[in-house]
Amino acid sequence: MIGKSVKMSRLFDPLTNRTMIVPLDHGLTQGAIPGLEDMANLARTLVEAGADALLVHRGMVRWLLPALFRRAALIVHLSGSTDLGPDAGDKRLVGSVETALRLGADAVSVHVNLGHRSEPRMIEDLGRVSEACQHWGLPLVAMMYHRPAVDGREYEAGPIAHGVRLAAELGADVVKVSYSGDPRTFARVIAAAPLPVVVAGGPKMDSELAVLRSVKEALAVGAAGVAIGRNVFQSDSPGGMVANLRRLVHGVSPQDATTELPLSQPRPEMNRPASRI
Repeated sequence: MIGKSVKMSRLFDPLTNRTMIVPLDHGLTQGAIPGLEDMANLARTLVEAGADALLVHRGMVRWLLPALFRRAALIVHLSGSTDLGPDAGDKRLVGSVETALRLGADAVSVHVNLGHRSEPRMIEDLGRVSEACQHWGLPLVAMMYHRPAVDGREYEAGPIAHGVRLAAELGADVVKVSYSGDPRTFARVIAAAPLPVVVAGGPKMDSELAVLRSVKEALAVGAAGVAIGRNVFQSDSPGGMVANLRRLVHGVSPQDATTELPLSQPRPEMNRPASRI
C-alpha cells in the first residue's frame, strides 16, 4: 500500500508522527456560522500558520485549492446531516471515495455516533467506506463519538475507547475522538487499539488556554495530534491558535504555547448553541 503510505506522510509530520488537523465541515450542519464566511481567506490563514491538514466537504475544495497546493493535506468528509432536520445525529453518506480521489484528497473521513438509534447503519457505512479506501489506497479518518440518550455521558472513557477499537476493527487508519477529561482515563482510550488517535476540539470554549491545556494532557499520554475546528476558526486569532497548537503537537515547549495566547472572551455573535453532533 505505497500510495496510502505516501498520503499518510502528508497527514502526519514525519519527524514527530503527529498531525494538526483543522476541520471546516461545519457549514453543512449549521450553515454559515461565524468564522466560516470566507473559506478561501480562512484556509490561507490556517495553512500559513502551520496546519497540517484541512477537512472539508467536497464542494468547498475549489475554494481551498490556492492555500492547499503543496502546503497542507486535504481530507474530504463523507458524512452529513443538518440541525434543521428531524434528527441531526443521523449521519448519512453524502460523498464517495472515488469522488474524493478525483478532487485530489489525501484522505477521507466518516462520522459515527455510537449510542444513536441509527448507529448500526452508520457502522455499516464506515465499513463500506473502509473497503473502498483499502481498494484505492486512501487513508480513512473515523470520527467516533459517543452520543448516548442521556446527556452528560458522552465523555466517559469506556465508550470512547470502544469507538477507537471499533474504528481499528473496521480498518480505519486514524480515529478522531472526544477528550475524556483527564490524562488517566484518556490513557485507556489510547491503549484501545494501535492506531493514531487524534483529539476533537468539541464545542466552542470560552478559554483558549483551556483548549491548549487539554491538548497538552492528551498528547502526554499518547495522542497523535488534534482535529480542532470551532476552537480554531472561531478564535479571535485563528492563525495564532493554529500556531500555538502546532507548537504543542510538534514538540515545542507547551509553556511557550500556553503563554503566547491570552484568554479571550467569545465573540458576541457566538450566542447560538454549538452543535454536539
